Amino acid sequence: MTFIKGHKINVGRKYSPETIEKMKSAQCGRPSYRGSGWKHTNATKQKLRNSHTVHGHASRLLKNKASPTYASYMSMLYRCKSVHKNYGGRGIKVCNRWKNFQKFLEDMGECPKGKTIDRIDNKGNYELENCKWSTPKEQANNRRSNTILEYKGKKRTISQWSDITGIKKSTISQRIITYKWSIEKTLTTKKS
Repeated sequence: MTFIKGHKINVGRKYSPETIEKMKSAQCGRPSYRGSGWKHTNATKQKLRNSHTVHGHASRLLKNKASPTYASYMSMLYRCKSVHKNYGGRGIKVCNRWKNFQKFLEDMGECPKGKTIDRIDNKGNYELENCKWSTPKEQANNRRSNTILEYKGKKRTISQWSDITGIKKSTISQRIITYKWSIEKTLTTKKS
């Protein structure tokens, strides 16, 4: 349950932007009705049809700070709607169901602290089967630009192999790229 200056806001209920503004500017918890008040003219009926759903995550209800879930959601939409070369420009889309924040929230749940939305297959779209909440480190290991090394049947990024072997990322890269070492020699030689 959310409140704006004494007004109870029901999560999921639709309010027109005008109504929200009236509630925000209300004196002593009472809306100031000026002009047409609650008369439903054709113009106000149209505004109500085009109203926004108040879900408790948008910035206007959380003291100018969107929830992490909503911020992640809006970033996802922006990347795919724009011509961002790594998302919308590559044809990455948001599934139709997720164009509604409530549906996205039902499918993904609240964003865990320190995580944001991540696509499992970074060539795929934003949809339930291809998304999870990930840490920045997990997301960094899921970039197209990463170099993947396969050793003993396991595929890992240079960063992941560095964590496993204790060898610096820069040392692994240098051994592979500059010195042209084999992957086995690169990952099993502790000192050069």
